[in-house]
Amino acid sequence: MLASDVKFEYTQETRLNADLRPLSFALDFHGPLGLGNRSTKVQIEGEQALISSGSDKPREIQVPKERFLLLGMFSSYVLATKMVTGSDPMRLTAFIAAGFEGPQDQAQEDNTSALTVPLEFVKLAPVRIRDKATGKEREVEQYLLRLGDPDQMDPRSDGSQGPQILASNGEFLGLIGTSEDASRGDFRVYRMDLFPQGFEILSAK
Repeated sequence: MLASDVKFEYTQETRLNADLRPLSFALDFHGPLGLGNRSTKVQIEGEQALISSGSDKPREIQVPKERFLLLGMFSSYVLATKMVTGSDPMRLTAFIAAGFEGPQDQAQEDNTSALTVPLEFVKLAPVRIRDKATGKEREVEQYLLRLGDPDQMDPRSDGSQGPQILASNGEFLGLIGTSEDASRGDFRVYRMDLFPQGFEILSAK
């Protein structure tokens, strides 16, 4: 058996209005030799989203009335840091854009809840990181992204947690996520224009 890394490339574009409410979304996924190629486009007008994915028939789904975060690939979190203000936990709704091409139950086709999830951003203590390429250290902001409704979580647990997002003055720098396979540990996502070789966490205040 031959094992090797598989490289996928994608392009993602999200258009927003002045209030950071999504207007459109486009995601193109390219796999090796064309395997796994897929394309998803979303056009939003008011509280309706028209979703086109591959050769499937376009369908219309209701989206949240309030401002929401439109999630596709990890680069979507660049917008999340623009929405966080102050130090108090901030709640908003995420609309899951990636995955529209997957099979959907007919009964849920027009059910917004099938594609939305409550999010809560919690500001944590600042953390120091080191650029692996230059060795330069800096202190950055750190946010915990909780997935699910905090009011319905078991108070004995820490809730279902998403990634820890790192930012500086509202600018996304990277994130630390946990793999579904616990044996693989954490993974890092970072901006290659800022950290061409990644970064390492030094300490938290």
